[in-house]
Amino acid sequence: MQKRDAQTLLTKYRAGECTEEELLLLRNWFHQLPEAADTGLSEAELDSIDRDMWQTIQLRKDKTRKAWPWPRVAAAAAMFLFASGGILLYLNRTAAPPAAGTRQVAATPIMPGGKRAFLILENGTRISLTDAANGEIARQAGVQITKKADGQLVYHILPSDNKGSAITYHTITTPRGGQYQVNLPDGSTVWLNAASSLRFPTRFAGRERKVELTGEASFDVSRNPDAPFLVASDKQVITVLGTLFNVNAYPEMKNITTTLLTGSVKISLVKTGATTILQPGQQAIADETVRLTTVDAAEAFSWKTGYLVFGNEDFKTVMNRIARWYDMEIVYKTTPPDLQLGGRISLYKDLSVVLSAMEATGKVHFTIAGRTIIVTA
Repeated sequence: MQKRDAQTLLTKYRAGECTEEELLLLRNWFHQLPEAADTGLSEAELDSIDRDMWQTIQLRKDKTRKAWPWPRVAAAAAMFLFASGGILLYLNRTAAPPAAGTRQVAATPIMPGGKRAFLILENGTRISLTDAANGEIARQAGVQITKKADGQLVYHILPSDNKGSAITYHTITTPRGGQYQVNLPDGSTVWLNAASSLRFPTRFAGRERKVELTGEASFDVSRNPDAPFLVASDKQVITVLGTLFNVNAYPEMKNITTTLLTGSVKISLVKTGATTILQPGQQAIADETVRLTTVDAAEAFSWKTGYLVFGNEDFKTVMNRIARWYDMEIVYKTTPPDLQLGGRISLYKDLSVVLSAMEATGKVHFTIAGRTIIVTA
């Protein structure tokens, strides 16, 4: 969209005169703007757009929420959509002041998490990967363990004395506010989200490759038809040959959610033994049974690229995700509001920016006391 067209639509947007098609065009244009994009707009004009979109809250009478085609390209813009109550709210491209009428919830910034994790060896040795120097950090049971400069943990099987070495087990854990990437001995890659843990052997042997997960992780599994890859959690076991999928299995959640991007996986329930085959673009929600839904699978992987994407999630679920990433506790002084949230937020914004945007709905208020978010109506 050209500068002239954008300015025309922005003028109509401010006046509340945009059609649904024009609103969609404007939102998509703004969201896909890279920080250094040559838009023909000056920095002052972009700042003005930011302020306008920050301050504009449009009430929608139709409570039936449409599926917005979020751009998959990581953009600087972010958005919350509060479907219950029909309120649409934008977060700006930069950390601009909150919208008029909202209040700053923290005197000092509470910044988001980062690449933080601990590696626990078989003998109980605990290594802080945040503090460890880059390079080799351990050598054990025929395996070299290396921390790379970009925050990856790499397992490399040494050529000598490989088969004769005993298989030991390691665990990598991320604290609240931490994420980490692990490259396993078979070439598979695991991205571990906040407050999660992965237990795995230092060397895969035999007819299967089994790991144990608590919390959330994305897996890019190296294909090996002779040795299926198994991801075990408390309610299910996932069997794959080689594929890309995300598992959300936090202990406090009633269900385990598995989302498949490529390939296929088999989900087996621990309690009943029932099995389900998951196809690309499907999400499995497992508890006593498995329910399949069709989703935009890329959304489940968004946390890897610096965003949290909410697909019509209830308020408490979203707050739990925010609390894990910012390492906060939540106290509800009143019954949590009946809100269904959709949209996305950057993982790298100050917490007060996120909470102030949510306060702008008028349906919820926050106070921060130390590491606690106090929620009131």
